[in-house]
Amino acid sequence: MARIDKKTTERPGINSFVLRILAAAATIAYCIKLHLGIGPEAFLYLNWFAYPIFAFMLAEGFDKSSDRYIYLRRILIFALLSEIPYNYAVSGSYLDTDSQNVLFTLLAGGIGIYVVESIRIATDNIFVTLLAEIGMCWVGYTVGSLLNFEMASYGIVIVMVFYIAQKITYPRLFMLLFLGILSFYLKTDTHIFIQIGRFNVAFNEITMSIPAMAAILLYNGKRGPNSNTVKLAFYLFYPVLLGIIAFISSKSA
Repeated sequence: MARIDKKTTERPGINSFVLRILAAAATIAYCIKLHLGIGPEAFLYLNWFAYPIFAFMLAEGFDKSSDRYIYLRRILIFALLSEIPYNYAVSGSYLDTDSQNVLFTLLAGGIGIYVVESIRIATDNIFVTLLAEIGMCWVGYTVGSLLNFEMASYGIVIVMVFYIAQKITYPRLFMLLFLGILSFYLKTDTHIFIQIGRFNVAFNEITMSIPAMAAILLYNGKRGPNSNTVKLAFYLFYPVLLGIIAFISSKSA
């Protein structure tokens, strides 16, 4: 009987390491353009490319984590580490309550997932769990608005919807549909203008999340390089990036 090479049966696509690299690269380009003014105007919209990938990896990682409390605590630690350089990069002050960095948005989304999962396990009731999911989406929207989390009020909701999508038959298509609805029906202050012939077409900035979903659709479920050093590097890149930007801003002020 012919031997089947396992490599030929592996699902093609990209692993979580590549997804994180794409999101990190987009975040770096966005932050450099936003805070230092370096790069083309299009870089200002790359946060909406990076964020859905981070939200997806959070929902995926939370589902697979052996200790969700430690997972959330780790995000909290790096959110706190990022806040001071974030404040300085945004306002020139180390203390600024007008907005909070994106790791707090992801943390709030993770807490929402934790609450819903706790209710699901405690009640073992589909209807109660559904109410909890809807309720946490509303709470996330409200909290994001009140505390001025980066990615506005939609950031936490995106995390919750991505988590909910994991439980249905075609999760990534559901995520794509959700982001499509956001991009076409929600109004934001920023738009992407593209010249098509004689027409100047305006797109909602959230439209940048659609290419991110294309990358997510290619995800093959594999981790890729996942040593402790790699994990630490991905957690550190955001506060280190903001620290470098804050340092450059202080020298040029």
